[in-house]
Amino acid sequence: NSQDLGGYIADFRIVNGTAVYTPDSSGNISAPTQKLSAITNTKFLLSTDSKKFEDLSGTNKTVTINSTPSIEAFSPYTPKDSVPDHSVHGGSFYLDGNGDKIVLDDSDTWSVGNGDFTFKFWMYGNDNTDQTQHVFAKWNNNKEIRAFFEGSASNRYTIFWFQYNTSATPTDPWVDGGKWENLPIVPNTWNYFVLRNSGGTT
Repeated sequence: NSQDLGGYIADFRIVNGTAVYTPDSSGNISAPTQKLSAITNTKFLLSTDSKKFEDLSGTNKTVTINSTPSIEAFSPYTPKDSVPDHSVHGGSFYLDGNGDKIVLDDSDTWSVGNGDFTFKFWMYGNDNTDQTQHVFAKWNNNKEIRAFFEGSASNRYTIFWFQYNTSATPTDPWVDGGKWENLPIVPNTWNYFVLRNSGGTT
């Protein structure tokens, strides 16, 4: 598929009901230095700790795979020039950009509404083509939330697109027509992304 992600994903966590992390005065959020675990209001956690494709949030969401994604020792938590140690650094999920997908069951995990929530993940892209590539996506009638990459091979960026309801009022964070943010991607390295909504501010 021309919009499949080619690269690595690590520690994909959805927290619904809490705006995790507090930005500094510049609006930045520090990247974690160790593997994530399930915390209060965690609805989904995709981590390689179990060395399986499974939800570790404790809510037991069903996870299935398409094609042949793999689990690798490559991790954002491995110090430079160190030998990867899965028990310490965890690992990542590799997708080849040609049909590999990780699918979460159609549940209320994605129904974040206009309350507090936090989506967090690490991504290492190894396909610097000009094509659009989706990291995650959920569509349901007029409601959608997704993150995808666009741009040129030399100037890639990610777009978070969230449209909760096309009939939303201007006072809602999910305004009519949707809302999007775009962020630059550093190629051939781990990039850390956080999408959070706190009190109507995303």
